[in-house]
Amino acid sequence: MLLPRIDLFVTTRCNNKCPVCLIPFCRELKDPSLNDIKILIDKLVEVGLKKICITGGEPIMRNDIDEILRYIYGKGVKIYLFTNGHFLLKKYDSIAPYLGWLSLSLDGVEPLTVQKIKRDKIQPKIIGNILEFFNRNTPSFGVTINTIVSKQNIYEISKIGEFLTKRKYIPDQWRLIQYLYWGPRQNEEVRKENMIDLATFNSVCRNLKQKFSNFLRIDIYPLKKKTGVNVLIGPNFHTFVNVNGQYKSFESIQTLTTNQIEKFFYTLFSQRILKNRSLYNWPRR
Repeated sequence: MLLPRIDLFVTTRCNNKCPVCLIPFCRELKDPSLNDIKILIDKLVEVGLKKICITGGEPIMRNDIDEILRYIYGKGVKIYLFTNGHFLLKKYDSIAPYLGWLSLSLDGVEPLTVQKIKRDKIQPKIIGNILEFFNRNTPSFGVTINTIVSKQNIYEISKIGEFLTKRKYIPDQWRLIQYLYWGPRQNEEVRKENMIDLATFNSVCRNLKQKFSNFLRIDIYPLKKKTGVNVLIGPNFHTFVNVNGQYKSFESIQTLTTNQIEKFFYTLFSQRILKNRSLYNWPRR
């Protein structure tokens, strides 16, 4: 069968403390063991897994991240790795051979904005160093810069575009994502401080495309585009699907057999909780 995009959370650990992230509400969960991840991957491959996004937390904080990626790669699955980049260059040689795409987060370039969003003022420097490294060492995989557009950074998004276009190495894609409310577990105050409506998001994105589309490939990702297009698998292997702009929890698939997992996905499709299969394709370089 054709599986949706799978986003696997391999850790809740992270060096950032982003208020908009779901992970702070999952700190009590233990990271899945390497063996448990291997068993899950085997089951997913058996029911048709072709591509997977590895995320967290900060996945590169796992000491065995290279083993995880190597195992998945060995199963013929394409890997999209989400990271804030802080530890990327330290482990680059051990993980780069297994990547299909790398996604780096950059939500601001002004120190005060970055501090408010990421609790980390050096994020722009980290990304700049990585792009300079890629200028000297051309990667064999695609590179995406992810920017979550919110009230916190809406007036300096253009500066991020300028930051990227001034680099000698230009990433393959700049993805602009409308701020997503994770549901009732997220602080309501955080939601109010960050949520922007679709009209505002579209207006910002149109202006950015007019200014930067000759230099950057820009992908627009409003909330409605995220509805029903992927399944998140948490550290405890509970599943989550974006339904009308919020992630809703479904059952854990850790103890399910291969046949039960296949039935689970068929049920989500038949109830139209999962849809828009065409969106599962990753961008081409």
